[in-house]
Amino acid sequence: MITTLARTAAALNAILLNINSAGVGSIRLWTAPIPADLATAPTGTLIVNAPLQSSAGAAFTNATTTAPPTATANTGGTPARVAYTGSITATGTVAFFRVYDQAGTAVLQGTVGISAGTGEMVITPSLDLIAGGTFSVNSMTVALSGTY
Repeated sequence: MITTLARTAAALNAILLNINSAGVGSIRLWTAPIPADLATAPTGTLIVNAPLQSSAGAAFTNATTTAPPTATANTGGTPARVAYTGSITATGTVAFFRVYDQAGTAVLQGTVGISAGTGEMVITPSLDLIAGGTFSVNSMTVALSGTY
């Protein structure tokens, strides 16, 4: 029998597999304020629009079937499969990220930090990015919250 938690984990896996299945999805970094949900358009400054290198779904671990269902991006390896070093197009302080699928639809949103535990996505060298420079994504975790 499939439990609700297992179904939730399966749904998270399906979302991740669909992000970049038929084209080039992207990770975009924005300044504040963080929108309340994905249906709300960002009003901050777009600092980075980095295309994903390959299938994002293949680059995440399978979601856990313990609460909360969690999937972690594989940003290591050669090349890193989800996010990587990319160009900075505008100067600003990063507050949040969005992952967009190949159709340009926002599918994930979360906070950004510079060390483990400070955001769902961890980047270097800093949250204060300067146009023309580069950034790297060190890790990214997607966790679903709610009642299971």
